[in-house]
Amino acid sequence: MNIKVTALAMILAIGFPLTAQAQETNNLETNTSKDLQVSCQPGVVCNDFGANNQEQGVNVQEQEDEIAQTRRTRTRRTRGFSTLDSKYYAGGNIGLFLPFIDETDVGFDFGGLFGYKVNKNISAEVELFNARGGTELDDLGYNLFGLTANGVYRYYFNPDSSKSLYAFGGLGLGYGRLSPTGDVADDNDLDSENGFLVQTKAGVGYPIADKLDIFGQARYVNVFIGEEDNIPDSGEDGNGLSFEAGATYNF
Repeated sequence: MNIKVTALAMILAIGFPLTAQAQETNNLETNTSKDLQVSCQPGVVCNDFGANNQEQGVNVQEQEDEIAQTRRTRTRRTRGFSTLDSKYYAGGNIGLFLPFIDETDVGFDFGGLFGYKVNKNISAEVELFNARGGTELDDLGYNLFGLTANGVYRYYFNPDSSKSLYAFGGLGLGYGRLSPTGDVADDNDLDSENGFLVQTKAGVGYPIADKLDIFGQARYVNVFIGEEDNIPDSGEDGNGLSFEAGATYNF
């Protein structure tokens, strides 16, 4: 009898701590599970770690999208090229004219143009050109007039900048007239001579404002004059080289 009681007491003594420990472990897991559950009772902040993590991921994505949008906006502003967004432009120039005509002196020239930008680099222009000067003979001068249609190509050294320096070159075809001026021309009834005009020009430009460019260029112009039987030495081309500075306004 004593042996049975003693064995039962030993079993209870060993099993009770194990049972208590198992019960404590179950209670801890239950409490932890409850802590991780969503508590969304009225007036209480909802604590859902999974939902919060998902919401944070959405917020991070929104911030990344906003940063990307800002970068694209800045890029568009940098590449905006106000002068390129404007299709039409007009301008004028003035300079010195060095004629290749015998016995003529250095003169001056001026002109105006109106252009249309076909794309970023290519433009089409209509241009007026006029050069005036004197000759070695007193009271005798010259007036070289031209009207041309030009094709112009521009190369931008920094195409991603709205303030990029650029180089350009153009070729023009049109009508030219070389007229003698002064008392000698009037007294001798010297007539004007007309012909086909060809010109080339090249230079550099720089946008100093959103709509305003300045430029410097060199121009070669030649008027092909036909020879007339009753006028000695007629048929000499009216040509020369000019160095000019000017500006264009972009509409």
